[in-house]
Amino acid sequence: MFRYIVRRVLVSIPVLFGITIIVFLLINLTPGDPVDALIDPSEPHSPETLQALRENLGLNQPMPVRYVIWLRELAHGNMGYSFQTWRPVSGMVWQAMKNTLLLTGLSLVLAVAIGVVLGIVSALRRYSGLDYGLTVAAFSAISIPNFFIGLLAIYFFAVKLRWAPAGGITTTGVDRTMVTDVLRHLALPTLVLTFRNVAEFLRYTRSSMLDVLSMDYITVARAKGLRERAVTSRHAFRNALLPVLTLIGLRLPFLFSGSVIIEVVFTWPGMGLLAVESISKRDYPAIMGVTLVMALVVLLANLITDVSYAVADPRIRYE
Repeated sequence: MFRYIVRRVLVSIPVLFGITIIVFLLINLTPGDPVDALIDPSEPHSPETLQALRENLGLNQPMPVRYVIWLRELAHGNMGYSFQTWRPVSGMVWQAMKNTLLLTGLSLVLAVAIGVVLGIVSALRRYSGLDYGLTVAAFSAISIPNFFIGLLAIYFFAVKLRWAPAGGITTTGVDRTMVTDVLRHLALPTLVLTFRNVAEFLRYTRSSMLDVLSMDYITVARAKGLRERAVTSRHAFRNALLPVLTLIGLRLPFLFSGSVIIEVVFTWPGMGLLAVESISKRDYPAIMGVTLVMALVVLLANLITDVSYAVADPRIRYE
């Protein structure tokens, strides 16, 4: 197992290196100039002023030189400074990641707990009224776009009923350490994210449980006189867990990268909102910092998923 993990980490290094090259090229080859986002278009600026600003930002150098400089600084833990706020990109990414983890982490925990339980119940009561009802609800949640559900939640729960704020992470003038205020702002985006994720975990768990329950060893276990609860918990659920682990592994990057749509709709200051604002303002250092962190998380999530497979299924062994 240890050799397998080391091998996977070594393979991930050139992959990550390739990702940084591709992202750097795509950002720098995109039409436009980040200097245009820094100046007031209503005021005249001489070419000399614009050129001096480019030199101060290091944009006058060739792209290969800028890429090498960025890698060199990154090796020392420096992601650069934002073109817009002049703050360290590492600090911006860290703060946004904490906010995203708070939102997506709570949503994923609730979705797994609720979705897996409902999926098992739906599989054990196949073709019943409850099964049909859960299926219709799950397909409806998957089919409706997240932004539409978010807007509906804002309209009913924030505007009409005034149960929760419409956006942000805290109320203006309130200390961010106030847990109750943060939880009130957290309620609506978490509700929307959980609603969609529960549907996916429910469908995956139901389908996997139905496949496992039709296996011969389940029939043999029942023939031995084992109780249905023991058959379900000891024999069926563990093997049905593999596709669910895959889905959780696919959701791990989402924990750190955030839900762009939901964070924009609810103005939640997380990684998704930071990425959108950085792209719209052509903030090269911030875009590179966010992309690098997301790439690292994706590679780590794939590794964790593979290791979880070996732990959950004794038949899987890595030499």
